[in-house]
Amino acid sequence: MVHHNDPIAWARNSPRSLSRVYKNPAIANAFCIIISLDPQHHDHHQQLAWATPLPGIHGDDANDLILDIYTHPSLFSHNASPDELKPGYGNTQRLAELGVQVLRLAATQYYFSYHPLLKANELVTKTLEMTSGAKVHEWLNAYELKGKFSLPLEISPMHILRYAMTHSRSVCVREFTPFFKEMERYFYTIVGALTYCNNAAVVVAWAISLFSLADGVKIEDGDATMAEAPPPGYPAPPLPGYSNAGSNQGQSPPSPAHSDGRSAPGGGSQEPMPSIMNVISVAYVNEMASKKKVSIDYHQEKTGQDHNPSWTVRCVIDGEERGRGTATKAKSAKEEAARRAFFAMGWM
Repeated sequence: MVHHNDPIAWARNSPRSLSRVYKNPAIANAFCIIISLDPQHHDHHQQLAWATPLPGIHGDDANDLILDIYTHPSLFSHNASPDELKPGYGNTQRLAELGVQVLRLAATQYYFSYHPLLKANELVTKTLEMTSGAKVHEWLNAYELKGKFSLPLEISPMHILRYAMTHSRSVCVREFTPFFKEMERYFYTIVGALTYCNNAAVVVAWAISLFSLADGVKIEDGDATMAEAPPPGYPAPPLPGYSNAGSNQGQSPPSPAHSDGRSAPGGGSQEPMPSIMNVISVAYVNEMASKKKVSIDYHQEKTGQDHNPSWTVRCVIDGEERGRGTATKAKSAKEEAARRAFFAMGWM
């Protein structure tokens, strides 16, 4: 049986129905809209090749969480209400609200540093563009998530098209609006669940990697690994743009970083979070430097024995050291220096 979220597969298995579709211009137009947003319309395997892996869903309530995520609230059994608040994440409405806020936080932070600088209204427009509508469908397609979602039959595109062809009537594009809206809510719910299981920093880093890829900046292999959530008893890393200073004493509340991010390389600098550092590559830092029209150079020094070398690389931006990395391999030291310079410059 063909899944009712997959009208293209159904059309391929029902050539007579497909021919009837294209004889009706109104239905053909609506059908083409569905095709444009369907994972099989694009080379989604190519999309998956560059897409950063999704952070994991884990924890004691992972099974319940996955079941709720992939089930439309209207399909909950009569013994369970979608409004019921379960321990921990509550319900999918709460997860969706969390997800959309974290996703838009990531987009706002990413495009706030975009060059040329965006005006306030342009920043709002770009943030909404990258976190809703067709872009959400693109992310769903890239991760092949559409087919996992159980929709009520009456709003599935397959049902609408089949009903129209059975009754030989036209289809208005507005009839697909509930489907598009539910898919958006579904994606936000997934993002919320990822935030719940990991932390906001991990999900912001993942989302930023998607935005950078949409801008044509490919993250190097090995740089897109997402950090795991901190072990029980350890605090989650703070959100980007806030300092860890004073956390050891447990006294000082998080304080915003300087607007230009230009703190000295010494003790007062903001410590980058491992989860975000893992998705920042040398290529991306160089791309940001080019966009911001600043010079960037790397100076490396080798010490120690040949069989056990130690490499130190300094990232110099506009003649000033902004980041330093040390490792047994020059490449790793350069990556660390670039990432630390990225945060020191306030390019988050």
